[in-house]
Amino acid sequence: MHAELLAELAHAPGAAPVSAALSAAAPSAAGSSVLVQDISIDTLGKIVSIQLLAGPDARTGRRIPLELLFRDVEAVTVDADIIELRCNAEAGVIAYWHLAPGAGTSHIHLAHGHVSIAACCAPVLTRLRH
Repeated sequence: MHAELLAELAHAPGAAPVSAALSAAAPSAAGSSVLVQDISIDTLGKIVSIQLLAGPDARTGRRIPLELLFRDVEAVTVDADIIELRCNAEAGVIAYWHLAPGAGTSHIHLAHGHVSIAACCAPVLTRLRH
């Protein structure tokens, strides 16, 4: 993930739309310091929430909890070994992502897996309070 985005999120809790600039950025836009902690799928609400740990924050040395929220989801595919993700945190490292800047499909490539989410609007990245 770009240092500028992490710095912005580290100091300003709240929601921020994931910009087209971020999703179209370098191939390793997510970087190797972002871990997927949880993926929640609400089929009735058409919502997918991905809990992330980014960082660590340069000032505090702590990881930054984030939520990547998709609304109006039309389809979701998760190809990951749940046991591997649970036993080996490195399996949940985001190797690369392409997030749709609006309606479309976002792709999140993990060290050991892949998540695709098709939604009617852009995902929103939020820094969570500790």
